[in-house]
Amino acid sequence: LSIERPGLHDAFVAIAGATIPDNLAAAELFGVRKNAFTGATEDRTGLLELAHDGTLFLDKVEEFSPSLQTMLLRFLEDQLIRPVGSTEWIPVKVKVVATTLREVHSTNRHSWSAVAWMDGKTYSAPTCELDVYDRIGGGDGFASGLFYGMMTGATPEECVKLGWAHGALLTTFPGDTT
Repeated sequence: LSIERPGLHDAFVAIAGATIPDNLAAAELFGVRKNAFTGATEDRTGLLELAHDGTLFLDKVEEFSPSLQTMLLRFLEDQLIRPVGSTEWIPVKVKVVATTLREVHSTNRHSWSAVAWMDGKTYSAPTCELDVYDRIGGGDGFASGLFYGMMTGATPEECVKLGWAHGALLTTFPGDTT
């Protein structure tokens, strides 16, 4: 999926926090230079650089380690990456970064929110308490609501709220979300 906007290409990279092990996260996100560590036999482009001039979707950022969250925040503020083993900073321009924010209080009680960074500004949805029936699908629901808003020309704030509402609906509705 790619959302057309002037000046940006069609790259789309989606990253979920729980899918990248902490010991590999910096290399996966920021890239690696040859000989940076044992086994780094060639330069490898990171996921953030692959998203250059396109859309980056980060989901479940709360599942990344605190140190990686700090590195991602720095990337968002500066739009620069430094691959592992490099001394040079590389400019990377991305269109959208977004995530769900879930704080688990118990198996069936969660705080739910979402945040997105679009075109240099941060947009946040409200935080609400949810009685969760089906934990599966909240992030997917957020993504589909966010993208629906983007494709229909909604404002960035409306896009985040559409994603937030759709994700909340999916987690509070019993049954198969497929």
